[in-house]
Amino acid sequence: LLKVIDHFTYKVDAEETVAGVPCWRILFTPKPGMPYDNREEKVLNNTAGHIWASKVDYSLIRNEGWLVRPVSVAWIFATLREMHFRFDAMQMPNGDYGPGRLQYSYLVDVPFFEMHERDTRVMSNYRPHQP
Repeated sequence: LLKVIDHFTYKVDAEETVAGVPCWRILFTPKPGMPYDNREEKVLNNTAGHIWASKVDYSLIRNEGWLVRPVSVAWIFATLREMHFRFDAMQMPNGDYGPGRLQYSYLVDVPFFEMHERDTRVMSNYRPHQP
């Protein structure tokens, strides 16, 4: 992600409270014509969304994104038509924020059929490190 961070334009477009945390909502949109080295970077170059960053310590509290246009991911054989993701952080026992919930869905066109997947992953049971 650090490699493509400058592939986007960022703008604070609102202030919101998420899970009791005052946040800046930051819109990110892809800059046109950015280079890519692999399929993942090509998809990221066509993704927009929002980041909710804590006003207190800049922690990532939420991230949500979507595909702005279809992307060919395997020459003419597969096209990513739709994609949406949402990441929600959770407060861990030490007060920091870490992964809490990840939801994603996508729709890929391949010759003669479509592949559609939707998944939710919930992380939990964080415990302080015991030396």
